[in-house]
Amino acid sequence: MWACCSRTTVPKEVDYDRLRSRVQEEMEEIEKKKDRLLDLNIAGALDAPEFKKRNDALNVRLRECESQLSAIQQEEARTAGSKLNEAEIRRVLDRELRFEGEPNSALLTTILEKIVVKKGSTREEIHLDIYLKLEQ
Repeated sequence: MWACCSRTTVPKEVDYDRLRSRVQEEMEEIEKKKDRLLDLNIAGALDAPEFKKRNDALNVRLRECESQLSAIQQEEARTAGSKLNEAEIRRVLDRELRFEGEPNSALLTTILEKIVVKKGSTREEIHLDIYLKLEQ
């Protein structure tokens, strides 16, 4: 197997559960603040215009959280269908780069720059210089 395959990394997955949990926690905190505002209003410590102003601001933030939660769920659903299993990727790359069986011409033209047969090669023993296409 080629050494480069062991260094291949796949981007880390997004922890959708953690993101969703954070937004839900914030929504719970907003609901608690709304309850405290109502208690202050009922107790007469907060007049109606101030209550309305603060409650409206919390409602706006609550709607933003709901929108974030919806976006997280949509992104999770979108990526769930396109997730690639790192182990499967490694298995396929390993198989392809071993060049066992029929060679994959598309892969060869993608990774090979040129192959030079060296002097001293015979019918029984061939010496090659293999040049790979490597990005700078």
